[in-house]
Amino acid sequence: MFIRWLGAYGKAGNLADSMDYEFRGLTREICAEAVGKHFQPAITHCKVGLVVKRSAVRRVAKGDVWSEVGQDGRLYPTRRPRGKTREAFCLPVYVAIIYQRQLSQENYQTVMTKAREYGLPVLRRLPDGQIKEIWKP
Repeated sequence: MFIRWLGAYGKAGNLADSMDYEFRGLTREICAEAVGKHFQPAITHCKVGLVVKRSAVRRVAKGDVWSEVGQDGRLYPTRRPRGKTREAFCLPVYVAIIYQRQLSQENYQTVMTKAREYGLPVLRRLPDGQIKEIWKP
């Protein structure tokens, strides 16, 4: 599973704005975290993410590589892989919204509203690492 965590690199704006930007504003490659089948993400401070369609993944690095956008809109690593996270370069094509840990009532409502608006299922990562489908369009 490949997850584009919202708020992974800062806290500008709000959740609704972040989601709209991801769905409507991006045409270039994005970074996502590659998460194994036991779902233990290295990025744990983020609560909400977008699941990237598998066929939209361009390449996966065996660590965090930092990246910059080239003139062609593609991402290019700026260092050798480091750390325990696996970074994926992907097109912004999403197949679900996922959250982990407890959300505030406001953020939960935002997730559900955006899921209906964009026709995406909502998944939740349970404390034991299992994935539970919360809502399906």
